[in-house]
Amino acid sequence: MRFFLVNFRDMMGLKKILSEREIKRIDLLTIEINNLRSIDLMEQAAKAFVQYLMTQHIANQKIMVLCGPGNNGGDGLAIARLLNEHGFDTKAYLINTKKEVSSDCSVNLKRLPSTTLVSNHTQIPDLSNADIIIDALFGIGLHGNLEGLYAQVIQVVNDSKKLVYSVDVPSGLPADSITHSDLVIQADITMTFQRPKVSFFFPEHKKYVSEWIVIDIGLDEKLIQKSHSKIFVLDKEIQNQVRSRKMFSHKGHYGHALLLAGSYGKMGAATLAARALMKSGVGLLTVQVPKCGVNIMQVSVPEAMCVVDPSDYSLTELSNIKPYNVVALGPGIGTDASTQQLIHHLLKSIDVPLVIDADAINILSKNPDWSRLIPKGSVLTPHIKEFDRLMGGVSQSSERLIQAQEFAAKHHCVIVLKDACTWVIDDIGNRFIHYGGNPGMSTAGSGDVLTGIIGALIAQKYDSTEAACIGVYHHGLAGNIGAQTTGHMGLTASTIINNLKID
Repeated sequence: MRFFLVNFRDMMGLKKILSEREIKRIDLLTIEINNLRSIDLMEQAAKAFVQYLMTQHIANQKIMVLCGPGNNGGDGLAIARLLNEHGFDTKAYLINTKKEVSSDCSVNLKRLPSTTLVSNHTQIPDLSNADIIIDALFGIGLHGNLEGLYAQVIQVVNDSKKLVYSVDVPSGLPADSITHSDLVIQADITMTFQRPKVSFFFPEHKKYVSEWIVIDIGLDEKLIQKSHSKIFVLDKEIQNQVRSRKMFSHKGHYGHALLLAGSYGKMGAATLAARALMKSGVGLLTVQVPKCGVNIMQVSVPEAMCVVDPSDYSLTELSNIKPYNVVALGPGIGTDASTQQLIHHLLKSIDVPLVIDADAINILSKNPDWSRLIPKGSVLTPHIKEFDRLMGGVSQSSERLIQAQEFAAKHHCVIVLKDACTWVIDDIGNRFIHYGGNPGMSTAGSGDVLTGIIGALIAQKYDSTEAACIGVYHHGLAGNIGAQTTGHMGLTASTIINNLKID
């Protein structure tokens, strides 16, 4: 997937994503403040759509625009007219089983009298005559499943295997929630207005939104940033939160982290997390490892100090935790009974934030009552399967997000829910979406690296939300830089560490 985004700054320099309700409110306020008519805003949107489409090598292509009776259809009619004015071979069809259309759709219908009306299934156009289909049937205002003629048209489009551009959203796809219907346009490219929609980030919708482009249609950005939305796009603007180091500083200014990691046969996870901690700027690092891992750690990460557990094979006894600003735990520790008791002792004793990952999350899943002991400001970094075990399982992404919000609020912590699109969810309801990594990061040890990055940032006195957001972004960035050399299949966790640069 690739994306194009407009630029602006606000909370942490990040872009807000709006709900359907907020989009409609911002539309109306933009019209009022700028003394526009709604038809004028529609024309702006159509011009922006066409301007971008003309960069996509569509010369000599036959284009069919399928329009519905609402404002999305009005957008489509305006797009068809503008394409014709630019000399493109474009035909518009109004799919409508009733006589009524929205007022702005009616205006654009009068402006394009060559539009063909389709009111029953026998009039559905032969899509084999088209090279490109523009889907402008329904936008974000659609509620409920499509049926009848509209369902038939969507099925014909999906069966055609033609190149499909959707206007704002693929028809049939809700803006905010997960659809349970298969009657949704399977768009090749969705050209969405001003902001991506929340539903674009749900894996359940990947066959409907394979690629999306954000186009600026002139909505008031100040109004958007003052909206009630607590959903943000996590992109390069987060780098503005990274603090420069002062000339006369020393290692004591950048925190002392404890890493609890490793067991027999799993010392690789421990060394990856430790290397990531050091590469992400922690001042001092101590790693508690079993006896079997001491030589491995000292050779692999000579910058780290070691506390040696009495056990040869796993972590069993908690060391003195008073010197540390943060404790990161979980990579490669296993779930032995003695290790579980160490985690329980830690939870009862600790008063600084934890970064909890991997087997430490699995241990919490085995002991649900222990979650109440998680110290305030901690960060949990589960992938979706680990999270489902922690929460008892969910059926879809939207439920998982609700559970993550509830867990974060209840335990005053931050959840980093790792997937192709990673969500950072804090205890006051903010949600940050990161989609900037690549499939090559689905590799062993990648999560251990993220644990180290976030732990190092908390040690340096970033708050837990900042640490999680900065960490997730730079983890993805390092993965992308590494993949330029290795490709996706050759990308490893060590490559991610080697390309980390948090400045």
